[in-house]
Amino acid sequence: MDRIRVDLAGPPQTMLATLYAKAAVERIECDWAATTIDARRAPSVAVRSAHFDHWAGQFLAGHDEAVVLHVGCGLDARVYR
Repeated sequence: MDRIRVDLAGPPQTMLATLYAKAAVERIECDWAATTIDARRAPSVAVRSAHFDHWAGQFLAGHDEAVVLHVGCGLDARVYR
């Protein structure tokens, strides 16, 4: 397959991350049906994460000297949000 050069900027550029992630997931050998996060539950996981981010932000805004220690955060993507 020939490579095609594209020039994406702004919001369209973010589509590449989704395509990359889908390609990566397809290469992983895993029984995805055995996981507890299905299409019906995925939105609640996202909303829960947003609430945790908001609560952490509120706390940190009111406590200048606070130190955040996140134990067991191997798969946590909060740092990238």
